[in-house]
Amino acid sequence: MVLSTTDAHLFYSTFYALLNYVNTEKKILPVESLVTDPVTLAVSPEDARKVANVLWENPNDLIDGFLASAKDLTGEQREVCTAWKRHVRDQFILLRYLKKSAIFLHSTDDGPQAYHVIGLSTELEELFGETPPFAVRASLLPFKNTIVTDVFPLVEPFHFGGGMKEAFREDYSIARENKHVYKAL
Repeated sequence: MVLSTTDAHLFYSTFYALLNYVNTEKKILPVESLVTDPVTLAVSPEDARKVANVLWENPNDLIDGFLASAKDLTGEQREVCTAWKRHVRDQFILLRYLKKSAIFLHSTDDGPQAYHVIGLSTELEELFGETPPFAVRASLLPFKNTIVTDVFPLVEPFHFGGGMKEAFREDYSIARENKHVYKAL
């Protein structure tokens, strides 16, 4: 499952405006490298990832600064961006693909947690091209009543044997028993 075309445009236009702000404030890339059109991606994904990494190191202050300075944002864009303060950034196990989402498993001090994550404009199975389970470093973001990743998830370069796969399935069962399975943040 992916966002509707309208919602995908809302996400990308808001996210790349935020990245432009972060780049301008933190001077990560030369000004001419800024994203001007998120559809054509006038900047390489690697460069945009550099800016996103800086964003997620200090998201609340940067999001607040962006919201204060961006006078042309719609009310809906402001709501979306404000919600991103509730993001979860870490290493996850993409446990399985379901019809409407992918299950991202996360270990925390409070026990395992699972998130139903949907794609932005590409199905996650197509985006990753990997057979679960596998490790992925990602930022999970609330978007309306769903969870999406930012546009730069990275598959970690290792795979798991049968014992680990069974442990992941058990962690997912524990998350379900403890009601730590989330469809929204």
